[in-house]
Amino acid sequence: MVIGGGATTRSAVHALYTLGMNPIFLANRDAQEVQATIADFASKAQGRKGAVELIHLTSVDDVEKHLGQNATDRKPGVAMIVGAIPGV
Repeated sequence: MVIGGGATTRSAVHALYTLGMNPIFLANRDAQEVQATIADFASKAQGRKGAVELIHLTSVDDVEKHLGQNATDRKPGVAMIVGAIPGV
């Protein structure tokens, strides 16, 4: 799971995917940043096998849907969380 949505998020996603983690969950208040990250990785994956699966978690319902005990769309659990939010 990566918290954030900018350039550091893209680097974190790349690193996690390289380490074999997939899917990767994204959490960020700015949906447009997350969609830009998802689109960026989708465009790089065209014609390749094993593309990274990025899932934007926007609510508690999303977390339950993908990770909860009674998940309807069960995904592998979170193994690592990376904060990609700049310091103030």
